[in-house]
Amino acid sequence: MEGKALLFRRLAKINARDIQVNTSESAAFIDTVTRIADTFGGIHMEGMAESKSLEIE
Repeated sequence: MEGKALLFRRLAKINARDIQVNTSESAAFIDTVTRIADTFGGIHMEGMAESKSLEIE
């Protein structure tokens, strides 16, 4: 994700930060994203198993 953050900045003039959430539980991930969501204009999720990402969406 660090590379994508750099591309966002250089190509689209969008500031991006890589934040990694160390949990394997969907509920804990959702709780974390809910708590930080007001700070960010958008959240790009990447690198999770398809079954977990469908559950979270």
